[in-house]
Amino acid sequence: MSDATASQASAVASEETPAAGGSRWWYLIAAVPVVYTLTLALAPMFTLSVVVGQPIPTAGVFLSPKVTILVLGTPAFLVTLSLPLALHQDLRSLPLDAADWSPDREAWALLGAVGLFVPGYAPVVASYYLYRRFRSVG
Repeated sequence: MSDATASQASAVASEETPAAGGSRWWYLIAAVPVVYTLTLALAPMFTLSVVVGQPIPTAGVFLSPKVTILVLGTPAFLVTLSLPLALHQDLRSLPLDAADWSPDREAWALLGAVGLFVPGYAPVVASYYLYRRFRSVG
């Protein structure tokens, strides 16, 4: 086996070998419930501005209802959109010898993708995944 072939084989093996502590993709998964919670906490203030029809004074800048909807909706949409990828990549990096939990990457990615079509589903999937992940991996 030549040196080039050996180095390629070791590079492929290192990509397929899961890291001992997992990856940092779980940070993105954890952002989903956090962003949704912040959105729900701030939504009444923004909804009131839409109902009343008056812009909200925010640090000297008056935000129109359209801007406030974008401010709340964009982060929630982005974390929901990235959830299936984050689930798949995080599961790819977990150790395979976890005896009490052997998750299916594709199933979890599909569960995350359902959150794109069912409002409020993504934070539930992300929270349950993180619960199971930290119970088995730490």
